[in-house]
Amino acid sequence: MCRQCALNPVYELTNKRKFCKNCFCRYFEKKVLHTIRKYRLLDDTKRVFVICKTIRGKIILNILNKIAKKRGIEVIQSRSYPKTKRYERVAVEDCIDDEAFSIIFVMMGKNLSFDFIGPKIKKGNRIFIKPLYSCLDKEINLYAKINSIRGKTKLPEKNPLKLKISDFIDFMEKKHPEIKNAIVNSMLEILPALK
Repeated sequence: MCRQCALNPVYELTNKRKFCKNCFCRYFEKKVLHTIRKYRLLDDTKRVFVICKTIRGKIILNILNKIAKKRGIEVIQSRSYPKTKRYERVAVEDCIDDEAFSIIFVMMGKNLSFDFIGPKIKKGNRIFIKPLYSCLDKEINLYAKINSIRGKTKLPEKNPLKLKISDFIDFMEKKHPEIKNAIVNSMLEILPALK
């Protein structure tokens, strides 16, 4: 049972804490807002461009719209990257699953760049941010289902090697819960020395 509401749970953390639908949605939104605060994703910005290719982008858009007015931020959505340079932040759809995958892919020597690893990346005049950085794919999909957010869950991967690595990481997460968190948190500790 959900500890707070005594209702049937829809989600359980690895520490056995359970959430009903409403409590899970509050937990998820707090997690995203904590990521935004912790990594200062929206500090000193007036405009955020949100890439909405899948349900992840729609979720980011919904959550950013809830805080945009309080912070005086303009939120603009699109299905592709902005051509103009007037956006101070570009919110991308990456989550912890993608980040763990990218780290393993780089460490296998398949991509020698750590440039796009991290919650906030500066590339030229643009800053790319990842509001779903701390969220698991299964949490994102559950949040979308509860809130009737429709669309693709994620873009299809065509590269066979990338599919195998992704399946391997998912398999490891089932055997060793929190391994994706461990991979990402370990990389965050050493990332400044690698860039």
